[in-house]
Amino acid sequence: MKKLLITGILFTVSFTINAQVLSESDLAAVNVDNINIIEQMRLESENTFSGGSPFVTVGDNSQCDYFIGSTRIQDAIDDNHTEIRIVEGTYKENIVIDNKNVQLLGGYETCSDANNDIYNLDHVYISPNSGSGKPAIKITGDSTRNFVRMRSIFLSLGEAHGGLYIPDADLGLEIESSIIAINKGGYGGGLSVVNGRTDIYTDDLRIYLNRASVVGGGLYCSGSNNHIIMETKDIIAPIIFQNEATNGDGGGAYISNGCNFTSYSGNDDDTSGISNNEAAGDGGGLYATSGAKVYLNGNRYCNTNNICYGDNERPVNLSGNTADSDQSNIGSGGAIYATGVNTAVYGNNLKINLNDANGGNAATIAEGALFQTQTTYNNGAYGHSNSCWANGRCNQFVGNNSTNINGGGAFQVNSGGQLDIKRSHIEGHYAYGSAVFDISNGSNLNLESSYVTGNGDNTKPGNSYPIGVYSGSSARIAYSTIADNYAPDNNATIVNNSSHLAIYSSIIHEQSNAMALVNSNVLSSEIDCLIVNKRGYINDPRTIEADPEFVDRANNNYKLNAAISPAVDYCDNSHVQTSLPDTDREHRGWDDYSVTNVYGAYDVGADESYDNDIIFKDDFQ
Repeated sequence: MKKLLITGILFTVSFTINAQVLSESDLAAVNVDNINIIEQMRLESENTFSGGSPFVTVGDNSQCDYFIGSTRIQDAIDDNHTEIRIVEGTYKENIVIDNKNVQLLGGYETCSDANNDIYNLDHVYISPNSGSGKPAIKITGDSTRNFVRMRSIFLSLGEAHGGLYIPDADLGLEIESSIIAINKGGYGGGLSVVNGRTDIYTDDLRIYLNRASVVGGGLYCSGSNNHIIMETKDIIAPIIFQNEATNGDGGGAYISNGCNFTSYSGNDDDTSGISNNEAAGDGGGLYATSGAKVYLNGNRYCNTNNICYGDNERPVNLSGNTADSDQSNIGSGGAIYATGVNTAVYGNNLKINLNDANGGNAATIAEGALFQTQTTYNNGAYGHSNSCWANGRCNQFVGNNSTNINGGGAFQVNSGGQLDIKRSHIEGHYAYGSAVFDISNGSNLNLESSYVTGNGDNTKPGNSYPIGVYSGSSARIAYSTIADNYAPDNNATIVNNSSHLAIYSSIIHEQSNAMALVNSNVLSSEIDCLIVNKRGYINDPRTIEADPEFVDRANNNYKLNAAISPAVDYCDNSHVQTSLPDTDREHRGWDDYSVTNVYGAYDVGADESYDNDIIFKDDFQ
């Protein structure tokens, strides 16, 4: 039993986080509900087509059922056939599916192959008639629930409403191994879903090189009864990439008015997932507004029937996206822009890197919206996984920087926005101003069990505080390691200007002479159990100036050297009161028998070190 060497008076402070913040189990339940909605749609679709009419074939010779004329696919649809097998080729038709159940199946080299159901993954190309001002395919009708399936279809050259337009439909849609590319529209350059009750499931749908003149370069979805889930089960490929909103927001996707959008797609590279899209306005990769719900899941979720979406080996990417592409200095949110009360973006096990904007290069959160992001091992009904895509570093924000020399930093949260970050790594950002977090105008930051390291650049102008909390905002920082960020000498890592700030059980340690904290007209400030390089405005008796003794800070290893670190078993858990493990899934408060407790058995900073636990290391328990 170790004795407590020092005692002190403890204070508590409460910070209100928007009610939309979900526990890991609650977030899993929501995602499982979304899976069940789509699975019910797919079951109903399968039942609908299992008793349908015999298949027909469309091609260019008499071995096919429909081979004459310029409206062969439409003719087959109008004749109420429910399975239409289409031979490879290019078909220029203004296709409309109105209140019909139909399967458009490509991948057949010949009419004979179509008749014998011998197919590959080659695409059927469908475009509207040139000059018609139409999308490639329009699906409509709400007099009854209808179902549509597409396989190996390439929709291109749509002249309005994108390549696939779905207005006011009561629809279940499945799309497999297909492409929507080189289309244009106003609201949605590639895929546009407007109102109605539409449920969409896609596996290997790629949306690219589309342009929207208003919003949603690749994808536009509006309406609270619409659900979209996108995944790539058997291939590694981007799903929404190189699209552009030429005059507005949402270069990759624009999700609004309660639409529910989920992506399970990505890979540990810089081109998968939602990548390399551009918006002249806000949200280079993704724009969410007006109560939209967005789920970005780099993990697997399973329902009670053991039906699983996603996997644990690949992150969800948002990489290389650009807001403010016209360099008008007004576009922000390089990867993500979320705005509006009840709008929420939830991100698990992400890789968000190399995005660019005038500010908020990783994300801008405004007007009461929420961005909640974290490492998770929760797999829904399957339980918990033992691994994720980059063990110990499964939620990353790296190198999201503005090409504008006067551009802002990684995260901008303003006008009541809510940013909740847990078990994350945030690295390699710089800015004219706050390189990492700029929290202003009544907004909120909750940062827990995270590493904020190597941000700021002394070769760039305007570097000031890596973390700024301004104008009636609130920030809570707990069990985090904030180190080796550039702040000029006699400046500070964190500024609290007319705001509420609480920092608990964390390391703030720069290699410059910068102070840990500067206060100006503070509304409240509570500090407990920090290890810092220079106190600044910190008066907490349980905070010390000391070297935290990282394992290898020169090579980006900010774990604690358990043999000599003063952070080991330094504090208690009275202020933080969390059961959240660290990024390595190691539970906090392990009582290191080789170290004498100072205030308790909890390590300070993001890492809870078990290095002195011989039994644990040798796998004897």
